Amino acid sequence: MSETFLGQLSKFRLKQILQPIEVFIWILIICLTAVVLLLPVSGIEQNILYGLLTLSAGYTIFIFHWMIPHRQEHPQGFYLFTSLGIILTAGFHYLLHPYGLQVDLFYMLIILFIGVFRNWEWMLPVFLITAGLNYLINSLLWDHSSSLYFFNQFYDIIGLSLAALVTIFISRTIQAYEQTTSQKSKSLTMLLNSNQNVSPNTSLLESLPQYAHQITEGLPTTTCRITLLNNKKDKLLDYGIYPLRYLDGLKKELGGEYPLKHLPKHKQVVESKEFLILDQSSKPDTLTAVERKSLFWEQVQTVCIFPILLENEVLGLVSIGEERNLDREPFDQTRMDLLTTISNQIAATINTSKLHKNLENQAKRMTVLYEVGQAISKTIEIDDLLELIYQQLTKVLPSDAYFVALYLPDQNQLDLRMLIDRGKRYPPQKTDADQGLSSWIVQNHQPLLIRDLVKEQDSLPVKPLQVGEKEITRSWLGVPLLHESEFIGLLAVASYLPGQFDIDDQALLEQLARQAALSIENARHHQEVERQAALDSLTEVLNHGTFVSRLTDLAKDSLGKEIPLSIIMLDIDHFKQYNDTYGHILGDQVLRLTVQAIESHIKKGDLVGRWGGEEFAIALPKANRDQALQVAERIRTTLAELPINNHLGESIPTPTVSQGIATLFTHSTDINELLILADRALYVAKERGRDQIRTAD
Repeated sequence: MSETFLGQLSKFRLKQILQPIEVFIWILIICLTAVVLLLPVSGIEQNILYGLLTLSAGYTIFIFHWMIPHRQEHPQGFYLFTSLGIILTAGFHYLLHPYGLQVDLFYMLIILFIGVFRNWEWMLPVFLITAGLNYLINSLLWDHSSSLYFFNQFYDIIGLSLAALVTIFISRTIQAYEQTTSQKSKSLTMLLNSNQNVSPNTSLLESLPQYAHQITEGLPTTTCRITLLNNKKDKLLDYGIYPLRYLDGLKKELGGEYPLKHLPKHKQVVESKEFLILDQSSKPDTLTAVERKSLFWEQVQTVCIFPILLENEVLGLVSIGEERNLDREPFDQTRMDLLTTISNQIAATINTSKLHKNLENQAKRMTVLYEVGQAISKTIEIDDLLELIYQQLTKVLPSDAYFVALYLPDQNQLDLRMLIDRGKRYPPQKTDADQGLSSWIVQNHQPLLIRDLVKEQDSLPVKPLQVGEKEITRSWLGVPLLHESEFIGLLAVASYLPGQFDIDDQALLEQLARQAALSIENARHHQEVERQAALDSLTEVLNHGTFVSRLTDLAKDSLGKEIPLSIIMLDIDHFKQYNDTYGHILGDQVLRLTVQAIESHIKKGDLVGRWGGEEFAIALPKANRDQALQVAERIRTTLAELPINNHLGESIPTPTVSQGIATLFTHSTDINELLILADRALYVAKERGRDQIRTAD
């Protein structure tokens, strides 16, 4: 848009200059036509003059309305028509001079005309053609022996030479003005275009290459590279290069990293905050081989390194490389002023981009906190809750590892309920609470932020404990899960890159941890309520309804997989006598001892339920009849060996139990029928003397 405007402005100025000149030429042609009518010339001469005037009219139209506006496109044609104009003037000179008309003055006008619309380099051929034709016409018009002949020739040569010198001066002045105006126009265009890069919606990887392109084309120069300092101010990172392909064919890509310690000249600019111009022919002050190879190319001649400053802080560098030497392409004050302005615009773009990114991150984090708060209020399962926090956290806090551990105070252990490392999920596991980085959080109930574990491990109060992948993480951030000042666990993230987490990340994780801790406690409370509702209050084994429900699920699974399932129905012999003789307190003790004996001989996946009164039901998935008989016998033997004392400490008889067994597939494929068969087997054992085991067959 700006280039079109400047082009229109140039055409407008050209038109303003040409109009009065063209009017003046037309007045001359009209005047000459009138003169020809009044002069006492012969008929042949008059016809020739009219022919010359007609050619002059067509020539004027063509030269002003086509050749001059397109002079840059057809320089040879312009030269040809300039020669034609000189010839036409020579014709008028020859025919009209005898009548006292000094037409040869128009030679000077042509020379001046050339200087204005071309440049002074055209003067020599135009001057030679004009001087030659003038000499030839004077030779035809004057007597060679006359002193006036020599005087006139001398006068014309001096006049033409003075016209040429004046024209050269005017032409060079105009040319210098045009160059200055052109450079200012380019600079203005460059600044206008660079202003368009300052947009909060454009990433730096999109806007900075555009700046590099504009600098390269606008100065102009061979190449431009824009690098930004990393957070630690020890590396330069590529954000913009133009052109990507260098003179020697070496292709440079964005995203390169260059340690500042290997770039002494660039480091000098960063530290001094002043630009640096280097001439590669000046040996004491040239680029190092690493700088030339990494950021420029082998044949670079001139280098300008310019700092990008924002509030006196160096954000990065603009590195300009030129294939021509400093004498041919100097970095003058105009160029440096332009670079200063553009570097300020680049700094503003970087600042705008960072502010926009920070606002976006804050908005995302607020959204995550809101969504987590909404979701966890409806989640009562701990594992679902931890999965939800993980899914939301990864949106705003990218990490390589994530884990949540719940504290088990009775065992002084951490229960790693969720552990994800490099996308791989690990099964739940337990670790000692006094080991690893987590132990510091367990002891202090405070967050722990480690920016670089390799550099800080010697000063850490605890030593890391490796879980998940075998590789050591570099960044680590953990926060406690606290509920009413009670430590219930911790939430942690880790990365294999240093410096990945900061104070803002810690604040976000703490906010999530507060929400998570409340939800975990609610979920624990809900689980405890559900557990109590499913258990018998006295013996703390499954109550009748819960046992039947879970047994039904086990039976469906066993039927689907065609694996056995055995049921043991157990009844304490003569239990009523214990209550009647020793009281209900001792009777309750007998019930609890019976449960202990049962639980000591079953596996984790087995079920125990109080069927009613002194009767218990045991479900043994994957156990056949013989295996069930072994379990039942161990229970009977264990009970027989248990010592029981009354409230006075006196030993009383140990209870015996009768047991009935039924097995899926062996006795029935219907779970209800299997329960009936096991219960019948139990009554058979009681009828045959008690303290024995019977199977359904």
